[in-house]
Amino acid sequence: MFSSQSMTPLGWVSGAFVVTVGAFAFFKSFRGSLSNKVVSRSPAVSTLAMAMQSPTPMGPSAVLKVLRMFLSTLRIQQLPHQWKHSFPQTTALLALYHRSQLAKSARSAVLDTPLDPLPDQFNRIERIRLMRSRNEQRKEIEDAAHWIVYANSAYGVLLNSAFGLIDVAALGASLSLEDVILNRTGLKPDDLVSVSSSPNAPCPVYFCAIDHKLRAIVISIRGTLSLDDVLTDLIATDQHFPPEIPADRKLPESHPKVAEYARVHSGIGSAALAMYEGEGGLKGYIDEILREHQCYRLVITGHSLGGGCAVALAMILMQREPRVFALAKSGKLRVWGFASPPMMLTTADLNQSSIRDHLDLLNSAVRVVACADDAVTRLSARSVAHLLHVLFEIDTDAKLSKLKRAAIVRAGLTNAAARLISPIEARVRKHDESVLERQKSIQTLSESDSSAAAEDMSDKDELDLDARFSELKLPGEFVYWILSTSEEHADQPETARKILGTRSTDRSNSVIRAVDPAVFTELLLTAGCIRSHFPDSYEIPLRANAKLR
Repeated sequence: MFSSQSMTPLGWVSGAFVVTVGAFAFFKSFRGSLSNKVVSRSPAVSTLAMAMQSPTPMGPSAVLKVLRMFLSTLRIQQLPHQWKHSFPQTTALLALYHRSQLAKSARSAVLDTPLDPLPDQFNRIERIRLMRSRNEQRKEIEDAAHWIVYANSAYGVLLNSAFGLIDVAALGASLSLEDVILNRTGLKPDDLVSVSSSPNAPCPVYFCAIDHKLRAIVISIRGTLSLDDVLTDLIATDQHFPPEIPADRKLPESHPKVAEYARVHSGIGSAALAMYEGEGGLKGYIDEILREHQCYRLVITGHSLGGGCAVALAMILMQREPRVFALAKSGKLRVWGFASPPMMLTTADLNQSSIRDHLDLLNSAVRVVACADDAVTRLSARSVAHLLHVLFEIDTDAKLSKLKRAAIVRAGLTNAAARLISPIEARVRKHDESVLERQKSIQTLSESDSSAAAEDMSDKDELDLDARFSELKLPGEFVYWILSTSEEHADQPETARKILGTRSTDRSNSVIRAVDPAVFTELLLTAGCIRSHFPDSYEIPLRANAKLR
């Protein structure tokens, strides 16, 4: 764990210089992506994206302006001036607490015991475990091991070779995306229906293929790899989804007409809609393929951003393609979201039978897989704002003296950190609940055309956690959680962990459990929260578990 004492003055200056130059180069590099006004097609865009559409030249001052606007969106515009204690030390203290929380949740999942005490949001765990037998889970894990290969193959040669998932020498002279897909999946060239390898933002890279061995039509969507994908990630506001069905789209009378029954991540929703409606999109050929292969099922898969897009695309296809809706009703639609971010929140009145049935079919079709402490599976504007609030509370807590903070961080005392920070976390959680109540009040006033009253109430929340951020969650009834024994014993001393568990990087030695999506509402700062997100952190343990079956 890092501390402020471990950095020399030269190190701090060098680091600041690298970050500044990198930020300048990054924002300048995709000015072109914004100039085509792709973002403007989204009903709601982030403050950051709107600032970057400004015609002002992207000089250093403009970069600082963009960052300042983005920080003000999270209500932390005075962040550098508010810290009473060392920021690295405060972050390290919170990370120790998070490691303890991760271990507690992991032990509960591995040992099939509920968390104690049992919060209200975890009450569904026992019902989930009763609903799903071990045999069902084992078969689905085998399926997941197959479809993760499709999801990762969409990344092409660069990432697959970097993580040791493909032998570049086996490809020969050609390193095209099509060759990587064929090599990794074992498909024949005729099995590839379409490969969108040069998308126009916000449409991601994806391909459609036919897996005759498993009798499935497959749509695989790539995760974040290009600057256009990064832009899609950054549009972190939320919007009503799926949009209204266009008037020129004629559907059978028996097909349910539902729309805007949820809020989704705006960037992900726009990307999925572009996949369907864009030039050469699925709208033009998906019905024909389904008609030609009526006995086949439909599988939509993706990793990271691709996993979120897979869920949003399923929502669109079920809404506008009667054959897809029929597949969902017969249990032949499966959506695999590997490392999917929280991207959906149900907002519609569930008393309406058509919407309730639609959501039930969607949730039964979606399977999300999360690996250990993967940060992306917990990352949303709401969770970031919550994390910042907890950091502020830790920094200002009078009970945590300077000496006590240093001692806990230096010794790596997870249990001590948990005892001290748990009350702080509880206070922040209570504050979050009050913010959600205010958010509902603002939404109710807005819907009743009392815009002035809603605006006045929003102004009163100026210093609070921003109530405009919806609490987006992972979709589906449950989440398959990949864990190694090192996570189970992460809060124990290092010597004990060496005996009890494996290294956190050894994902081939792991267990997989079905848990409630509520487990992933809080963003955790841990040593492996970035590494756990990489494609091999999912593929290796899934394939290892499938072989054991």
